[in-house]
Amino acid sequence: MNLLTDDERAALLPAELAAFDAPIPTQIVSSDEFVPTPQTARQREVEARLKALGDELARHQGMTRRQFFRTSAGMAAAFVAMNDVYGPLFSVSRAEAATPELADERANKLAGQFILDGHTHFLRDDTRIETFVASGGPYAYGAHPEIDGLFRAQAGELDRTKREAMLQRIQQLIHDHAMYAPIWEFGQPQGYGPRVAESGLGLISGYSFSAPYEDVTLKAR
Repeated sequence: MNLLTDDERAALLPAELAAFDAPIPTQIVSSDEFVPTPQTARQREVEARLKALGDELARHQGMTRRQFFRTSAGMAAAFVAMNDVYGPLFSVSRAEAATPELADERANKLAGQFILDGHTHFLRDDTRIETFVASGGPYAYGAHPEIDGLFRAQAGELDRTKREAMLQRIQQLIHDHAMYAPIWEFGQPQGYGPRVAESGLGLISGYSFSAPYEDVTLKAR
């Protein structure tokens, strides 16, 4: 299923071409789930500050800006630029951006940390309906003829207003027929800290959470 229309995809460029190659993204890019919003004024200001700071510090260190951004000092410069625009969000100093030794010292101190990244998918209504509701969906259980008919119709509807109405009607039918009940919440607990002997993180290849839970242990007091 194509989540963007042909015209929407034609208007996009690959992120590596359309976005500034910085240590930290300076605008939203799309993963083909939605049309990204234009770069905001504050994001443009961060990008401009980062380019200027990168040019200045890279020149002092005898390297290109691209090379500088690949260093710990380059990452510090990105945080400095964001602090300049958004306020003191990150604990970083201009000295770290200007002095590779200081930036490397900070990076080495943090090297033993475990970092877990979580992200959110902002999806169009039809993506969830196709997966969990329409018959034939990988997680759909049962089917509803009117919903299936509306789903097929909206997939070929070019008028956004009409398509929106169809999707809203599908959601109303899901509600009216009580097709889903929130009986549990998916939790992903992890254990990591100074008292943890075995966190379970990494025991299962490719799995980002503590598992198996029975293997998680604490250090003896």
